[in-house]
Amino acid sequence: MKILCTLTALAAAALVSAAAFGAATPFNVSGTISSDFPPPASSALSGTLTIDPATGAIDGLDLNFTSPSTTITMSLPSLTFLGPETAPGPAGSHLYEIEACASMDCGSNWLIEMGLDVTPTVPSLIGYNGGKIATIGLFFGGVADTWGGCPVSPAVASPCGTLSTSRTTGVPEPASAALLILGLTATCLRRRRRLS
Repeated sequence: MKILCTLTALAAAALVSAAAFGAATPFNVSGTISSDFPPPASSALSGTLTIDPATGAIDGLDLNFTSPSTTITMSLPSLTFLGPETAPGPAGSHLYEIEACASMDCGSNWLIEMGLDVTPTVPSLIGYNGGKIATIGLFFGGVADTWGGCPVSPAVASPCGTLSTSRTTGVPEPASAALLILGLTATCLRRRRRLS
């Protein structure tokens, strides 16, 4: 009976911690990219980026941008592929680089590189809860073909955009399975006290 109670208590703790900390967070992305070929003067960036703050993993992305030039007549694709350049910036940079691509190879279509402003000295997305987009670059077919960017000059101190979430940070409601296991644990503990 002791082993069953111990196993039930461990399962309850695992379920409650997974429910509280294991959920990926969708962040709303909004930003502005200055056009290299106006008009228009800028292109708007929007969409979602899903990050698991417990592991720092990027679980999904779906970014869209408006045309950076009136010379572009084709429809613009969504950026749904994570590129190979996605990685922490240099130590002390406070940047986490994200490459979002319209195609899996990233070199044959539109791509955006974003530098997320993260606070740790060693850039990481663990514990990330949203913030500023420090840099944005818009490219076609690789970084040699630039269509726009932000900031326009290093002297510009304002952010290029933000990542925000509408998720509340309160205590999450436990799942039904977690409540069941907690009830079994309480029953085991109560029974143990009666036997002693």
